[in-house]
Amino acid sequence: MSASGMSLAPGRSCTGCTMCCKLMTVAELSKPGGTWCTHCDIGKGCRIYADRPQSCSVFFCVYLLNATLGEHWKPSHSRMVVTRDTGRINIIVDPERPDAWRKEPYHSDLKKWAASFALQQTIVAVTVGETITIVLPDRDVPLGRHQAGKMAKLVSRPGPKGVHYDIEILDAPPAPRRA
Repeated sequence: MSASGMSLAPGRSCTGCTMCCKLMTVAELSKPGGTWCTHCDIGKGCRIYADRPQSCSVFFCVYLLNATLGEHWKPSHSRMVVTRDTGRINIIVDPERPDAWRKEPYHSDLKKWAASFALQQTIVAVTVGETITIVLPDRDVPLGRHQAGKMAKLVSRPGPKGVHYDIEILDAPPAPRRA
């Protein structure tokens, strides 16, 4: 059990991996995604671990939490961090290896996830820098740069060969107001 109460998958740890320190955005530190955190000792860990920001202390990639995710997905090996939000599987790719997600076995895994999660209306989204591509069961749909205030929605329609999936870009619902 981690400090935040999340159960880590048996045998999984961050040891030797600091890819989240590069790929993830850390608002509290004004650190953009895709750049190394100034507090990271690359391949070793956080130099301010005891005082790290809250967003860092509660973050766990899917590799750490899901034992069914293959060892090849360990971020230090794949150069990608997999996260999950409501309705979305996110694959954040190291901008120094922008095609990593297109290589095997990763692309085949993404296609399987897209087919499996489509039934739950869950999108598989690959982000390289500010560019987003949605992986559908039958094709990859490049969306281009992230558009503030917009969201991608998976839609399904009957077709002559079965269900046809597509993406619609919609206005994102307004963020909840804080008291």
